[in-house]
Amino acid sequence: IVQYADGSSAVLWKKCLDQGAQWHNAIVDIPRNGQQFYIRFIATRGNGFTGDISLDDIQFLAPAPTTPPPKCKAGQWHCFKSGLCIDSRQVCDFNNDCGSSTEDEDSCSKPC
Repeated sequence: IVQYADGSSAVLWKKCLDQGAQWHNAIVDIPRNGQQFYIRFIATRGNGFTGDISLDDIQFLAPAPTTPPPKCKAGQWHCFKSGLCIDSRQVCDFNNDCGSSTEDEDSCSKPC
C-alpha cells in the first residue's frame, strides 16, 4: 500500500494463495503525484511452515523518463544512448555510427 501525505492511499500490488516454494520477482510503479509518501507492507501468514512470508531485495529506483525514446522507422536501429536512428545495415559494420557511443558495434558478437 502506498500512503500519501493527504491521507489517500492505494493498493499497488497483491498476491494471494499458494505461490510455491520458489522466489517471485515483482516490479511495482509508485504513481507520482508530487506528495511525500510511505510504503506499507501488509501480510497475513498461514499456519505452519507452508505459511511463510518473505520480502527481500526491495529497491527504490529513480523514476523512468516520462518521454519515450523516438521510434525508428522500419529497417532502422535505435541507438539508446545517443537517441539516433541508424540504418540497420550500419550495425556491426566496424564504424561508430551512433555518434558519441559505440553501442552499435558493442552489441555485435565478438569471436573468442
